[in-house]
Amino acid sequence: MAEYHRFEDFGLSRKLQEAVKEARFEKPTELQQQVIPLALASKDVIFEARSGMGKSACFSIPFLQHWLRDRSRTGLILTASEGAAKQMNKVISRLCPLLKARVLKFTGQDDYFYPELLGKAPLVILELGVADRFMRREKEYVSHVQSLGLDEFDELLKHEDQLKAIVSHLGADRQTLICAATLTEQLVERSRWFCNPGRVEKVQLARREARWSDDQVKLYVVIANEEDKFDRLTDLIRMWSDSVVLIVTHSDRISEHIVDRLASNRLGGELLAYSMQLDAKQAIVDKVAQQGHGVLVGSEAAMNALTIPKLQHLISWELPSQIDHYCRRIDRFAYQNPLSATVLVPGSRQGVIRLLSSHFNCQVERLDPKPGRQEAGTLASEGPTDQTDSGKNIPERFHKPVFAKPEEVKALAPEGVVKTLGSKFSPARKQCKPE
Repeated sequence: MAEYHRFEDFGLSRKLQEAVKEARFEKPTELQQQVIPLALASKDVIFEARSGMGKSACFSIPFLQHWLRDRSRTGLILTASEGAAKQMNKVISRLCPLLKARVLKFTGQDDYFYPELLGKAPLVILELGVADRFMRREKEYVSHVQSLGLDEFDELLKHEDQLKAIVSHLGADRQTLICAATLTEQLVERSRWFCNPGRVEKVQLARREARWSDDQVKLYVVIANEEDKFDRLTDLIRMWSDSVVLIVTHSDRISEHIVDRLASNRLGGELLAYSMQLDAKQAIVDKVAQQGHGVLVGSEAAMNALTIPKLQHLISWELPSQIDHYCRRIDRFAYQNPLSATVLVPGSRQGVIRLLSSHFNCQVERLDPKPGRQEAGTLASEGPTDQTDSGKNIPERFHKPVFAKPEEVKALAPEGVVKTLGSKFSPARKQCKPE
């Protein structure tokens, strides 16, 4: 059986190999190693994928390879939510510049399409809510669709009749790739309606599930207001100084700031930024795992395709906007080792403890790792702290776009290149008016 350790091993066209390299897709994940060869062979594939496993490339690389071989062929990816459509567009668009192609995305926020661009668009990503309107208005494009992707299939099936009506517009000789967060036998059976029975394959990676009821995962909440949030974080790090700790943030910029703050408090921390090469990040992770203790700091996007062995403590700087996302974040690491998952929440949101307990159907403990206090399940903080840094926190501006006039951007980037960590430069005219 062929092995696929590099994207070059898939036998992609020269242009697509260059595009993959330019997009910094460095090594295929385990999921990609199993799904992409089947999809390149024009098989219909039903596969299970969670966040960070590389499902966007599982759709895009085969679809774009088929398009390069036959320019009259187009592809369509249906998603259940606007957020999923935006994220997939963000990843897949990185492949397009060298191919002189464009991926188009349409969600419920869009009230028009771009038919004049469809000639250069081998792939369109649609939120389910606008798919019917797209099918009716872009019949010429739809008639050439031979590659269909169904993302978040378990969510799409909540609107199964609508989904079947949309897919019925497409030709029967199409290729179909279906992705779901969890593959059940019932879901697989329902998915077969959308596939060709003679060429369908199922991919479900062999991995242990998080045993929530068997103490595989322990959930904790630390009440931390803005004025003492960083202090609570350092208390936790000192508690678990002999373990591998991962701090998950919302952006590279916040991650970098936390690492700098840890250094100023004489605590070590390794930055894992989305902008870093995958091999460089994995080398940092392997070094920390080898020594058996250390602190890793990175955004969720920066964790994509990383394997973090010996991880014992996962700290979330903020609770994600949806609890399901928090569940997926934990489940991503919990199958490797017993894991404690701790989230920092402000005092005004203490009700989240009850909410998490109800959602996960398990006890969520509240930690109170304050200096000088010894409580059940916690340790008192040890070691010196930089008192000059006490009480400071992530500046409020880090959570907002950076508005800059063209001349200011030029001053910041005299060579014409703006390099930032998580910040967003927006035209000054779009700045909100002061209240």
